Amino acid sequence: MSFSNLLSTFDPNTATLTNGTVVERNLSDLRGYYADTQAYDAVLAQGNPLLCSRIAKKPHLR
Repeated sequence: MSFSNLLSTFDPNTATLTNGTVVERNLSDLRGYYADTQAYDAVLAQGNPLLCSRIAKKPHLR
């Protein structure tokens, strides 16, 4: 079994990770997660802001 597909390199200058997939979550992706639906709808009416961005590392299993 090869573990090379699990290895990544982090570049602190650009905050990037090699061999990763960028996963972003906007406000519209989180409908139903907030108790104050009126506030949620009010913010969403102004736009669909990006709330979270991360790099996911998913191994490719063979």
